[in-house]
Order: sequence, then structure tokens, then C-alpha cells
Amino acid sequence: MTDTTRLVVLARRPDGAPRPDDFRIETRPLPPLGEGMVLVAARFIPVSPALRTRLDGNASFAPPLAPDDPIEGNGVGIVLASRSPDFAAGDWVSGNLGWREAHALPAAALRKLNVSRLAPELYAGILGSAGLTAYFGLTAYGDVKPNETVLISSAAGGVGSAAGQIAGILGARAIGIAGGAEKCAWLTGDLGFAGAIDHTREADLTAAIRGLCPDGIDIMFDNVGNALIDAVLPCMRMNGRVLLCGQVGDYNLAPGMRHGITQTGFVITRRLRLLGVASHAHHGEYDKAITQLGDWILQGRLKHREDMRDGLEALPTAFADLFAHSNRIGRIIARIH
Repeated sequence: MTDTTRLVVLARRPDGAPRPDDFRIETRPLPPLGEGMVLVAARFIPVSPALRTRLDGNASFAPPLAPDDPIEGNGVGIVLASRSPDFAAGDWVSGNLGWREAHALPAAALRKLNVSRLAPELYAGILGSAGLTAYFGLTAYGDVKPNETVLISSAAGGVGSAAGQIAGILGARAIGIAGGAEKCAWLTGDLGFAGAIDHTREADLTAAIRGLCPDGIDIMFDNVGNALIDAVLPCMRMNGRVLLCGQVGDYNLAPGMRHGITQTGFVITRRLRLLGVASHAHHGEYDKAITQLGDWILQGRLKHREDMRDGLEALPTAFADLFAHSNRIGRIIARIH
């Protein structure tokens, strides 16, 4: 059993868009495996743009990270050793494994995974935070109904691609916004979106949305931020819902530099609701949601694609790619050997 691990730490706070050299890899000792602890070898680590909110020293959904702190985040791994009756060597688990090859965690911080039904890497993507955020966003916050129109930004990413398909499964009409012809073709082809807008080719995004959705939008599922929300508000229907899920377009900007939301008159006149989506608030419902997502996958109704990278060394570049628009289709996941 190993007593050290390689891990990624924050080398310096990013100045604007993150760069790979904002991080470094170190070897550090593992803590002793005390009573109730479990030693886990990481196997699949997803890369989430929401981590960016923790790198500036400001409080967000979790405490900020300082230089020299290990990078945190959920992952999927295999139990190497356990001092808990709830886990045994060989079990697949998920939890806050961080960007590291191994981690010792309290048993209560881990979830045992059923990998006999679906492959373990899916729990780092479509069955992990990406799929759960899409599922709870539309069901618990959006209350999506049949025949409604749902507009999804960053629709070719892990969260957006799941959200569009779930909207369709629930009887709604999904329209995606993505960057590039390949991504848009994937949305309307393989994933069954009713339409897609390539934002790189549209000088007037509001006009493009109105062209595809002349009757308006019932739900906006936003992963991008204020400028896009502002463009969509004039297109919302009465009693529409704007779901604020992510802000990848704003994370690298200081608060005073971000685009303001100026079209708030539509919030009043059309009785709109702006709702923040937080899947972790539904932790007690995870098992039910994962079962439902798994059923849809096995039925061929919910498709997924991973942008798989190899090794711990790939994580800093993969994270920077999220903000340089260099990522390919789907959720970025690092495979740890």
C-alpha cells in the first residue's frame, strides 16, 4: 500500500483565463489510514469549469483555494484499503478525490457505485455532476412540461448535452447554442435536438433565437453567463424560467468587468423567474436520479460522449482548454492509470 501520492496543486492564482502553468504536480505523503477511513486510487477525474470560481480567493459554492493547496473535485476510483465496514478493497466509489492519484477519505464522504449495470467512467460524466445538474435543473427547478421550448447554452458540453436530451425525453423541444458546425450537427443529429444555433456565426444572437423560436422560449438553461442571458431575455415567453447553472463566459472576468443584465424589464412584464441550479442540494435524491438516467442510457434515449485525456499530467491543460474553446465535444475526463 502506497504512503505517498502525486497530486496537482495551485501554483498561482490565474490572471484571466487559466493556463496550464497556473498548476504544478507534486508528490506528498498520504495520511495514516485511521479508523473509518478508506484509501482510494483515482481512475476517472472530470474537469469542471465551475472550479474556476474557487481560484480567485473569493468564497463561492465551496471555500476558495490558495496557492499550494491541492486541487479539489469529485472523481471516481477503486478502493485499495479500507478501515470501514461499508467498503472493501475493489469497490468502485465516487467522492471528492481531488486531482490526485490516491486519496484517504472518511467513509462517509464516499458513495459506492454499481458498475455491474453501467461502466464506471460514466459516473464521472453523464451519471455524475453533469447528468445530475441537467436532471435536477429541468425537473426540480425548471419544472419542464411537454411541448415547452427549452434553450440550452454551451449545449455540446457535458451538462448542456444531457439537459437537451432530458428535455426531449420529457416531451419538450430542445434548442442548443454551441460553437461550431460540428457541435451543432452532433446536437441535431445524434442527440435529437430540434434545432441548434452556432454562436460563432451569428452577429445578432437575439435575432437568431427568434428565427428558430418564433413563439418564444419557456426555459433557458444557461451555462455561459450574463451577456447571453441578456440576449435571450427578450425572447422569453410569459411565465418563463431562466435557470442559472454556470457562467463559463464570466468566470475569468473580475465582477466589475462582467456584462450586466440590462433587459430586466422583461423579467417584470413577462413574469419570469430566475433560478440558481445546485444539484448538490438534492444529494438525498441522487440514487433515484442515477437510476433514471441509467435507464435512459440503457434504452438508448440518453447518449453521451467523453473527451477523454490520459494521466494526471493532462488535467491542467484540460482545464485551460475549457476556457480557450479548445475542448472537443462532451465532458472532459482524465483517465488515471
